[in-house]
Amino acid sequence: MNYFLSLVIFLFFPTLLYSQQAKNSSTSASAVHAASTPVQPAIALPRTPLEFFARARQLSDLEATGIPFHLKASYVAAGNAEFIGNGTIEEWWQSKDVWRKEATLGDYRWVEIQNGAEPSLYSTAAYVPLRLRQAVAAVPIGFPSEASTSSEWQGVHKKFSGVDFTVLSQPYNPAGTNSKVTIIKAYYFTSEGVLRTYQTGGIAIFYQKFEPFQNLLIPRSISIESGGIKILAISITGLEPFKPDQKVMSEVPVLPKNLNPPEPYFRKPSGAKAPRLIYRAVPIYPGTAKQARIQGPVIVEASIDETGKIREPYVLSSASPLLDDAALDTIRQSRLDPATVDGKPIAVSMTVLVNFSLY
Repeated sequence: MNYFLSLVIFLFFPTLLYSQQAKNSSTSASAVHAASTPVQPAIALPRTPLEFFARARQLSDLEATGIPFHLKASYVAAGNAEFIGNGTIEEWWQSKDVWRKEATLGDYRWVEIQNGAEPSLYSTAAYVPLRLRQAVAAVPIGFPSEASTSSEWQGVHKKFSGVDFTVLSQPYNPAGTNSKVTIIKAYYFTSEGVLRTYQTGGIAIFYQKFEPFQNLLIPRSISIESGGIKILAISITGLEPFKPDQKVMSEVPVLPKNLNPPEPYFRKPSGAKAPRLIYRAVPIYPGTAKQARIQGPVIVEASIDETGKIREPYVLSSASPLLDDAALDTIRQSRLDPATVDGKPIAVSMTVLVNFSLY
């Protein structure tokens, strides 16, 4: 029998949360229908994927619409992660070139400031916790650029609890080298083009309790599930028009340990060298999966910190839950040198493919 581990590096944090399998479509129904009834559209209803994404940006993407805002949110992080507990998010957004975002998770604090130049990042530690990244990525809603929303997306109509939805899905190959391994991204829109759910791989984001703000529809409640288990419960506690305050926008935070890395790891670093594998662990085939003749790939998302340590891996897609723990153990036991930019170590995210084969 052959068991092998192949590592494929993506030097960016995937657009979350990312990755879904088609089988998760039924999972979303229980949460999707709980959203409030959408307002009547002011323009013609969308028909094509491009029109759905454009309408969604117009209705509920705060940054895309260009409306200045001040947002506050709180969240509870749970699940199998290194950092869990209570957290907060606060954003001051004046324009695409001038904004400030702050987030906490327990004692950890992260601040990013954009003031007309390259963003400056400050944090209490070099490694940014996974749950904080996932929460920040989900608030507020964001959508793909128009360049990726035409022929790449397929649409079908479904009805959940009497509500009609258009489901736009797109398969993609996270490994890049194995065309047989794909993950499905899926967006659930009402006929007006308002997002209700986003799924990708084993992660699903549910947007609920939409309320009007500056002619938009903004969800006050956001929950994120992994494998059907809630890992984040986010509540937008405050949303108001931005009131200019240069001090708030530009002041450098006072932190126990001020860090300003050359490249924030959750964006693709320019000129980065990928982590280098120095020890490849051998997967141990689970006996229950072997007896059931179960085989196939498990795709795992993991973070590699500035020391090369593998942190907070989680299953993105799996041939069977019986293989998941073995895949995660394999990744945790492997060793890498960290990614670098201009010779300086940085933290990145990577996709790992662990394939279990009986032959």
